[in-house]
Amino acid sequence: MKKKLLFSAFFVLGAAFAGCSDDEKPVDPVALAIPVLAEDAVTQVSVAVTWDAVENAVSYACTLDGGAETTVTQPSVRFDGLEPGRSYTVKVKAVAGQEQYLDSEFAQITLTTLPATQLAAPVLSAGNPAHRGVSRLVEGDHALLLVGDDLVLTLQTAHDTVDGGEELTVTGLSAVVTGLESGMPATVRVKAVSGQVQFLDSEFAELTVAAAMEQNPFTLSAAETGMNSISVSVSPKSKTRTYYCGYALKSDFDKYASTEEFIGSVRRKLSASALIAGVSFEEYLATQLVQGDHPFEFTGLKPETDYVVYAVGWYAPGDLLTTVLVSAPATTLPDASGEVTVTFENVASDGFDVVCTPDAAIEKYYVHVTKTSSLAMEVLMAGGLEAFKKEVMPTKGEYTGPQTIRKTGLAAGTSYSVCVLGISKSGSDFWIEKTQKTEKAE
Repeated sequence: MKKKLLFSAFFVLGAAFAGCSDDEKPVDPVALAIPVLAEDAVTQVSVAVTWDAVENAVSYACTLDGGAETTVTQPSVRFDGLEPGRSYTVKVKAVAGQEQYLDSEFAQITLTTLPATQLAAPVLSAGNPAHRGVSRLVEGDHALLLVGDDLVLTLQTAHDTVDGGEELTVTGLSAVVTGLESGMPATVRVKAVSGQVQFLDSEFAELTVAAAMEQNPFTLSAAETGMNSISVSVSPKSKTRTYYCGYALKSDFDKYASTEEFIGSVRRKLSASALIAGVSFEEYLATQLVQGDHPFEFTGLKPETDYVVYAVGWYAPGDLLTTVLVSAPATTLPDASGEVTVTFENVASDGFDVVCTPDAAIEKYYVHVTKTSSLAMEVLMAGGLEAFKKEVMPTKGEYTGPQTIRKTGLAAGTSYSVCVLGISKSGSDFWIEKTQKTEKAE
C-alpha cells in the first residue's frame, strides 16, 4: 500500500515539471515603428507635417526646433506664428499606451517657411475723391491724395525733395496734405503697411503736386518801351517761388485758345533752345528761372509792334508749372532812327541781287547772307542777337546809300536769310531779316 502512494506522488511531481515551457517566460516590450514624416503645407507663418498612422500608437509627441512637446492623436501637426523665410525642424515620435510597447524614436523633417510677400505700391493721384480720374487738382494749400490699396498707409511729404519730411499714418484711401506753399511743388510719398509678419511694406509711391496759385501771384510793373526793347519788373507774392518771365508778339499770343496751350508753346521754345545749347531741358530751365523781385529787358524787338510780357510759376528741377499766368500788353515805339528797305532782283539758281535803300537817318549799314537753317546757330555761337549785331555784322560788307549787292555762289533751291544792320546818325540801330530762296537748278 505504501509503495502505491509513493509512486503516485512522483507521477504528480513529474507532471508538474512537465507542464512548464519557454512560452510562459516574461516578454520584453517592443518599440513602436518610427513615423515617416512628409510636408503637408507651408505658408509664410506656418508649417504642417503629416505621416501614416503608427500601429499600436495612442498619440504622437511633436516638437518644433527642440521646444516644448505638443501631443496630438491624429497623424498630423501644424505650428503657427512662425517667421517668414526661416527654416524649422519638426520632430515626431509615436507614443505607446500599453506596457508591452515602447515609444518610437523621433523622426525629423526640416521645412522652410515661405518668404514674406511685399505689398504692391499704391497708385497715387491728386484730386477730389468724387472725381478719382482728375489729376493734380489741388485746393488752396491742401493736396488730397487718393490711393488704391485698402491697407494701412504711411504717408510722407517733403518740399522740393523726396527724402525726409513729416510722416503720418492713415487707414483709409485718402489723405490731406496741408501746409503747402501756394504754387510750389511738394513730393508726396506713400507706402502700404500691413502690420502682419507675412507681408512686407510696399515701396514708396511718389507724386509731385503743387497747390493752386492765388489769383494774382505776380505784379508786373508798367512796361517801359523803346523802339526795339521792352523793360518790365516782376514782383511775386512768394519770394521763394521760381518763375519764368518772357514776351511774345500779341498776334501770336492771341492765337492760343487757353493759357495751357500758350504755356505749352513756351515749353517747346525752351526745349528747342536747350537742344541747341546741348544741355538737358532741366539744366536749361534752371538757367531761365528766377526768384523774388526781378527786372527784365527784352531787346531786338520790332518797332511800333504790339507785344505781351508775362510771368508764370515754374519749378526749376522739372517740368511742373502752375497754370496761372499773369500778362500785360506792351507796344514798342515807332522807328525814328531810320530804316533800310530791302528787296530782291535777278533771282537765279546760284544767287540774287540784294537791293538796299536806306533813308536819310541811316549813316551806314551791313549786309550778311547765310543759309536760313544756319542763322540760329550763328546767333547762338555769337552769344545772342545783340552780340551778333555788335561783333559779327561789322565784319561783313559795309555800305552807305542805295546799293544793289550781287550775291553769287549760292546753292540752288535753297532758302537764305539776308540780315541788314543799319546804324543811324544818332547811333541807334535798325535790324531787318528777310528770306529769299534761289531758283532750282535746271
